[in-house]
Amino acid sequence: MKKTKLNRGCSKLVSCKKLKRKPLKLNRKKINFKSKKQESIEASYKDVKKKNFNEETLCSGCEKTLQSTPSHLIPRSWNRSLVDNELNIKPHCIKCHQVWESKDRVFLLDYKENLKIVKKLDISYYQILKRNE
Repeated sequence: MKKTKLNRGCSKLVSCKKLKRKPLKLNRKKINFKSKKQESIEASYKDVKKKNFNEETLCSGCEKTLQSTPSHLIPRSWNRSLVDNELNIKPHCIKCHQVWESKDRVFLLDYKENLKIVKKLDISYYQILKRNE
């Protein structure tokens, strides 16, 4: 018989012929990081984006740029229930999107219209915007 070795991870002495092991099959359950509610919100948000935004949508802030992205008037972090609300989402180019999130939003062409929508959807966020004007 051949000499025995200590196999890594094994506390017993085994012969060289037995060192070949089959890989372990672990029955691990996949972890879901999103709740079902969150998944449904994201699915409805994707539907709104698909329905209202395409490559030829003009920016409502400058009415020049063709490459617009969905911009939330009321941020998703402020009110999660308005994530998929069509009124809360406007087409803005990246530049106008950044302007809307800064204090210079007064210079956007759709500023007054956006304020009316924000007032209709969430009066507390509207008051914050008016205070920071």
